[in-house]
Amino acid sequence: MRRRKSREVALQVLFALENQDNAHPDAVDGEVTAYLKNFAPANFEEITDLPYLRRLLKGILSELSGIDTEIEKLSEHWKLYRMTKIDRNILRIGMEELKNFQDIPPKVTLDECVELAKRFGNEDSSAFVNGILDKARQAMGRNDE
Repeated sequence: MRRRKSREVALQVLFALENQDNAHPDAVDGEVTAYLKNFAPANFEEITDLPYLRRLLKGILSELSGIDTEIEKLSEHWKLYRMTKIDRNILRIGMEELKNFQDIPPKVTLDECVELAKRFGNEDSSAFVNGILDKARQAMGRNDE
């Protein structure tokens, strides 16, 4: 449950950073601190995994152009700019986990990202996210573990 809440926060931070011109890995700590100050409940540290959250965000921002290129390749006929900001950022979270978090089974990553899409996206988001991340999982050779 702590990582689930951390993924929600990552989605919110990525959404906020996307509206800035220079989203950089060094901005992660400041954005997480701003989130904690402005939006987090008093028990935030109890309900999240801060090291995971920071590692996830820094990984995404460090490899953003590569992640985005992969998403566009896998999304067949969808340019990144045409995707909703929510879907695009959920896909970034899933791609980073599939690629660099070997301790998280691919099924968990897909399930968690689909749940984020159901909660924050539109009626088509969950199927869209699931389809692209499943293609990514297969392309990376990450079988269900």
